[in-house]
Amino acid sequence: MTEPPAPTSTADDALSSVEGDSIDLVEESPSTQEEVDASNSPAAGNNVEQSQDTRGDNASRNLNVNGDYIGSLLRGKNESRPDKESVQRQFDKAMDLGYAIVDASFCAPAKAQRCLLNCQAILVHLQHHLDLKVCKQSMCASVEYHFAHLSQCKARKENLSCEYCLRVQEREFARAVDMMEADQPEAEARVQSIINAITTSFTNDPPEEREQTLLQLEDELDQAEDDKRELADKLGTSRDNLRKVRRSLESHGMTTAGSQRLPLHFIKVRPGEGSNGSSKKRRLLGSMVVD
Repeated sequence: MTEPPAPTSTADDALSSVEGDSIDLVEESPSTQEEVDASNSPAAGNNVEQSQDTRGDNASRNLNVNGDYIGSLLRGKNESRPDKESVQRQFDKAMDLGYAIVDASFCAPAKAQRCLLNCQAILVHLQHHLDLKVCKQSMCASVEYHFAHLSQCKARKENLSCEYCLRVQEREFARAVDMMEADQPEAEARVQSIINAITTSFTNDPPEEREQTLLQLEDELDQAEDDKRELADKLGTSRDNLRKVRRSLESHGMTTAGSQRLPLHFIKVRPGEGSNGSSKKRRLLGSMVVD
């Protein structure tokens, strides 16, 4: 078993690392038909066709329990067992993929930005998940492992103490905060631009045109100020939720990512170059609210 690739700074290398981790997770899924039958994982049961001799080492072959591969890794890494380090490595790979799925779900580059994380490779399989049409690619199976654990852990009411679920929540709220903080200057600039236009109209427009122009600009200003307030409210809520998740992680003896910077998601590009990502904001299905 090899160590997961070190983080890289290019989109192609990042994509290669994520896809490699997804292959590793699928290769180390249940190795016998009996284990598959005992599993309720769509990816394990119906969409991953691999022979027993290519399913990876013994460290994770016996870990899949009731279709919750990630849950079995969590239990395995906390047990006293000779293959504990190998199980920990597999969990770390699953966690990295969970982060990548969250990042992809927030992929919304504007016209003058380009996604650095190559989220499209994951977004296509998130769409498969939404459409209930899981394909045979390893990434699609890994996406199913992710959502299967979130769903089953929440159903067991264990999500508020589960390391995987809490870390996914932390990443989700951190991405939400990051995105809304980036949107704030634009919202403020929009308000100021309309105020400037109102001032200009008072100064330059002839009286017969001024009234209609001002009525339109005042309506636009009201909407822009409402949008700015709504953004500020949502940002405050997401910050509160992020603090709650981090307190929960700490209360369960887990480290937080508070001191770590999120991987850079977008960069500015020259107008006309377009965008490699989706123009529509997405959110993870089944996102969990912290009480």
